Amino acid sequence: MSLFDECFNTYNFLTEKPKKWNAFWNKELEKLKSIPFEIKKIQKDTTSTIYTIEYHSAEKQKIKGTLVLPEKVKKPPVIVFFPDYFSETKIYKSLNNAGFAQFSVRLRGHENFKRLNKEAVEIKSDEIKEKSYGYFSENLLVLDNYYMKNLYLDAYRTLEILRLQKEINSSRIGIWGTGIGAAMGLFAASFMKRTSALFLESPSFALLSLTQNISKTNYAREINSFIRAKKANKHIIKENLNLLDSMYFADNLEIPVHLSVNLKDKENVPQGGFAVFHRIPSEKDILIFTDLTENTTDDMQKTIIQTAKNFFEKKIN
Repeated sequence: MSLFDECFNTYNFLTEKPKKWNAFWNKELEKLKSIPFEIKKIQKDTTSTIYTIEYHSAEKQKIKGTLVLPEKVKKPPVIVFFPDYFSETKIYKSLNNAGFAQFSVRLRGHENFKRLNKEAVEIKSDEIKEKSYGYFSENLLVLDNYYMKNLYLDAYRTLEILRLQKEINSSRIGIWGTGIGAAMGLFAASFMKRTSALFLESPSFALLSLTQNISKTNYAREINSFIRAKKANKHIIKENLNLLDSMYFADNLEIPVHLSVNLKDKENVPQGGFAVFHRIPSEKDILIFTDLTENTTDDMQKTIIQTAKNFFEKKIN
């Protein structure tokens, strides 16, 4: 079986949502509502089109994002960026030139960004904390303060505070998520029906029953290290991860969605992206880089950026 066929056949792994799924997330969103926004907005200078916005989210954690407005465009549509775990925020000049405002979110716990040595193919369990943040290995037995759960709520809170910004058109919001950020985008678009389009770049944290064992991402290393140390609690961990699996959020989407997946990606493995694609009931499309694609990483990124730009122009403008 080819790699493409293996990925496409992930529909055979798709399962119903956990019985506790709706009750769990409804409760978490109710808890989030009790936390005040406490928005702090700082303009770079009086003539600048760049703002730093801080606000409170789950567990009263302060989240920070950067809002960049296009020049000479009154109340532009906005694209929200949710980056991957262990990645920095992004702003794209081409989107700015196309008349889009951009809001780039820094993930919680990434205030002092540190880089992972990408040449380290294998990371021993006792080195994980040093090489990456280790957030995914904390509180996994009790989800009250689990990192991924809070990232989902941060995504929802981000859309809440953007709707209050007078400089943008809050009825025309697009989301661009990468890796873990794509999972955040799925959650936000699923639960808040006020977005216009969703672009998912290399979706991850999906179909965890399969991808968790083959992904080389930092989050997978952290979780697997924790599972090895807590073998007696493996069934609890499995149940908790199932509640957090991003593919279930796709079921509730009502907006156009475009995905990009790379069949050669060893980190955000393509099986998860295909699982998400199969579950989306709304209008959808997918950009696939196959194992025969000879483009460089830079060439593929340029293609992704252009595809996303065209998608947002068509679905939001």
